[in-house]
Amino acid sequence: ATTADLMNQAAASGNLLCRTGALVRTVEVDSRGAARGVVWYDRETRRLERASSPIVFLCASALESTRILMMSGDGGIGNGSGHLGRYVMDHLMQRAEGIGPALPGGNETVLTGDVELRRRADADRPELIVLADQMVVDADTETARTDGPVNIRQGDVRLTAVGMEFDNVSRALQLSSQVRAVVPVPKPVAESEAPVDARSRVPGPDSG
Repeated sequence: ATTADLMNQAAASGNLLCRTGALVRTVEVDSRGAARGVVWYDRETRRLERASSPIVFLCASALESTRILMMSGDGGIGNGSGHLGRYVMDHLMQRAEGIGPALPGGNETVLTGDVELRRRADADRPELIVLADQMVVDADTETARTDGPVNIRQGDVRLTAVGMEFDNVSRALQLSSQVRAVVPVPKPVAESEAPVDARSRVPGPDSG
């Protein structure tokens, strides 16, 4: 599942509140050293605020998570070994999107690193989204292919596979191997909604 899928599920629960412009300063702990909330800075009001919770998930990347832990508690949270803030490694990701004319000469374009291919929805089909680490795109033929893993979404249907060829003109999508699919189960038809064969109501020649 993608981050957007998980966020949509959390929002549907009615228990999600997202705050923008909230910069976490420290994690508050109780007398036992267990997390009990966070102190954060509101960019709009420029005031420190508090949010209490019995569980705190710290997902601010390697560098920011380490900084917050070091600023929290007495000498940092989880620093019993003295290694907090040492041996830290992080990685950077870059993402680009664009729409443009076909490339001259029919040259193929190789896209790498968090590639997202989208085909807009039409009257018959919802939007098609293909996620991959690497993809070769030919703008002249409107085709795309990859030998690596792909994650595909279209409406409620989810597909994963290794290797893919996609033809945007014919709408043909060919998956090579290790195909897995999650398809929603159709809603069962209620007995009152089931079609009735009118012939079953016509008395036969031997009926009274």
